Amino acid sequence: MKKTLLALAMFGILAALASGADSAKKILILHDELPQMKVLAKRLEAEGYGVDFVTTKEKLPPLDSYAAVVVFVHGALPREQAQAVIDFTRAGGRTICLHHTISSGKRKTPIWLDFLGMDLPAGDLAKGGYKWQHDVDLVLVNLAPGHFITTNKITYPSKATYKRSDVDEPARERDSVVFPGSEAFINHQFTDGADKTILLGFIARHPALGDKVWMQDRGGWYKQAGKGWVFYFIAGHTAKDLENPIYQQIILNALTWTP
Repeated sequence: MKKTLLALAMFGILAALASGADSAKKILILHDELPQMKVLAKRLEAEGYGVDFVTTKEKLPPLDSYAAVVVFVHGALPREQAQAVIDFTRAGGRTICLHHTISSGKRKTPIWLDFLGMDLPAGDLAKGGYKWQHDVDLVLVNLAPGHFITTNKITYPSKATYKRSDVDEPARERDSVVFPGSEAFINHQFTDGADKTILLGFIARHPALGDKVWMQDRGGWYKQAGKGWVFYFIAGHTAKDLENPIYQQIILNALTWTP
């Protein structure tokens, strides 16, 4: 009888450990645009993650069974979904926001922008107004060369001369990677001071953006939110963006980075 009870107890412990391991490798992708996320899911699954999808038109599953939530929402983000992701993050979860997850459609969900510490000002571009522009050769520039997220298993293919927007220092050459035919978001404004750690800047130019070459420290960042962490990376307009192995590795590094 004792051996049977011991065996049952051991089985329960092993089952709990297995469940915990599964939870630690489960990712939920909340999206309203699938092709790019199929590419990302394929890489995540190759790394041993289990990936579930849910759209903005569906009910979210309980988030406490996931290690991380990836948010890739082009249009409006329903308030109840935004609040669920916010609660998940503050309780200790990890949320990775990609590309247009910070774009004009989210103005309809102010709690989301407040949570991220972001503002998308209306008005003229030259006076700080927010603007998106597609068909841009988007250059991501590594602004944190000593950080795990931007360097682990990564070799950048090119260099770019970059003048930081948020730090007063001379322009200098930095490691970079180019995303041809992508989309840039100009004048993302921070509302939370120095809460964010900046990882990546971007360079963008396009006739519709005037003669200026735009360089802004907004290509990638993270910040603590309660007991959890939220990350943002600007690339992702096309499936080709997500096929870039450097970008895939940056996202994987954000999932595995230990604060």
